[in-house]
Amino acid sequence: MWRWLQGLSLRDYLRKKWLPEALKLAYPDIEVEAAQVKAFKKRLQQGEVWLLLDGADEMRQATPLQAIQAELTDWPRSVRVVLTCRLNLWDLQVKRLAGFDTYKTQEFSEANVRRFIKQWFDFARKPQVGRKLRKKLEEP
Repeated sequence: MWRWLQGLSLRDYLRKKWLPEALKLAYPDIEVEAAQVKAFKKRLQQGEVWLLLDGADEMRQATPLQAIQAELTDWPRSVRVVLTCRLNLWDLQVKRLAGFDTYKTQEFSEANVRRFIKQWFDFARKPQVGRKLRKKLEEP
């Protein structure tokens, strides 16, 4: 099973681990009940919740993309999943990933990287951290 799912199936992880933690962010004193699980499943099946599975390249399986595909095989088609991984895994395994729309992000130019850093840290109200990072990136 996936290291980052703590030995649980994706379904069990969402129900037993993720949902209680997500609800506690908004409602610290709430305990997850069957009604919340049912409501979450309904919203998931209606396409109102997207799953972001980040870091597939950090899985310990020999073929992580196929492991994820196998895990999601019997899920309703309305469930939206965004899966991210580094290029090394993508280049090796994406040809064997069937039934998914696949996209590859374009690389940032140096100007795009500088602009992204500036906007990110300006938004976070930490422009000095952004300037420091940009300066570090310019070092040989």
